[in-house]
Amino acid sequence: MNDQILNLKESAIFLGCGLTTLRKLVRLKEINYFMIGNRYYFRKQTLENWILNMENENRKINTVNQEVIISLK
Repeated sequence: MNDQILNLKESAIFLGCGLTTLRKLVRLKEINYFMIGNRYYFRKQTLENWILNMENENRKINTVNQEVIISLK
């Protein structure tokens, strides 16, 4: 297994969000992580998969919104 492991700061930079936002995602159990001691760590592959899942969810929402707009015309 050759997973790259990122700490909290590296993960926030990779995702393009702030530390507070990433901590909130962790607290809400929106994103998978593991801890060593009191420090958070993330597998880069997990973050990439999370991004893909978010893109898919947004695509579904956009499709539903377009269908609603069409039905209102």
